[in-house]
Amino acid sequence: MFDLIITVAIILMLIGMIYSIYQLPIIFYGVIKLKNKEDIDDPEFNDLVSVIVPAKNEEKVIGRCLDSILNQTYKNIEVIVVEDGSSDRTLEICKEYEKKDKRIKCYHRDISNGKPSALNYALKISRGNIIATFDADSILEKDTIYRALIEMHSRNLDALQGENYSVNSKENIITRIGFIDQGLIKLALLGRNAFDLFLPLGGSNQYFRREVLEELNGWDERYLTEDLEISLRMNIKNKKTAYSTSVRCGQETPSKMGEFVKQRTRWYRGYHQVLFHSKKEIRNKKHLDSLLVISAPLISSLWFISLILLAIGVIMHSITSTQLIFLIYFGLFLFVLNLISIILISIKNYRILAYLPIAYIYWFISSVISLYSLMLELLKRERRWLKVEKTGRVTN
Repeated sequence: MFDLIITVAIILMLIGMIYSIYQLPIIFYGVIKLKNKEDIDDPEFNDLVSVIVPAKNEEKVIGRCLDSILNQTYKNIEVIVVEDGSSDRTLEICKEYEKKDKRIKCYHRDISNGKPSALNYALKISRGNIIATFDADSILEKDTIYRALIEMHSRNLDALQGENYSVNSKENIITRIGFIDQGLIKLALLGRNAFDLFLPLGGSNQYFRREVLEELNGWDERYLTEDLEISLRMNIKNKKTAYSTSVRCGQETPSKMGEFVKQRTRWYRGYHQVLFHSKKEIRNKKHLDSLLVISAPLISSLWFISLILLAIGVIMHSITSTQLIFLIYFGLFLFVLNLISIILISIKNYRILAYLPIAYIYWFISSVISLYSLMLELLKRERRWLKVEKTGRVTN
């Protein structure tokens, strides 16, 4: 019995090893692309851009978001704020902005049905041929939309994901370590972009051609991660998507552990949800890469389960010397792999290396959350949109 437990644990660890080996070249190439940015054409365009901002109880951040949108160098925009039954001053603030600038329209809904519902509501009343979506805590750089249009037209894209960076990474330990996660995501997306692999959209600072969204019938309101789900459908239909670090937008990173857990629980459960309900779409070998991306939280969950099984084996003294040697080598492999990843994102900031021990704790907590969200999905618990509270702080 105990031999079986150890064997299962080793198999699960091997799965994690194979996944890590697959991802590492992508991250390495992301570093290369980060250093060698490509020049792109500067085409002429005059698109009407419909900027959609879903908002609920966002009084601390919605004002600065709308200010950054109105201050864009590209002026041919309409701004659609969908306010979903806030209990604070969000609606009042949005109405004040509506009076200041005719480009802003604020729509109030008494009942909140989640972000995908708000996006679809705005899509139906929007007029632009380019649709941009932002979270309420977004802070756009002055030329964000202009640069997005350059990318869309010069590369003939169906969709574009811009870079989302933390505006409060220096607030505390949680936000500083979260910066490591953001750095790895950035490098992975750059590598995927260069290799023409599956690109999961990030939910904010993203841009679509209207005809593409209409062809897909908008966002699927059943999913907690509507951005991942629509990314998968676009990939299956061979729509051209890209990632750009020149299209930049700041956002808040959760600064409290409770808020971090809420955010990641929704993200990871959304990944599990897409994985379990899209088996037919990703069964084709052509979409194997998208399957690996969507499976990331599941693999993290399996890794944590393997640790539990190994702990049982150690307690029961059922590990052979051969198995122990394998596990030691495997542990060293993972350590070196993660160390390389940290070094890659700290090339321009070596102080990040000081957070390496805490980063391992951070990844351990993420694995626990992955397993927790997996259990929620398997047990078919009610899917809820867990909103993360914003502080409105900018520390960078």
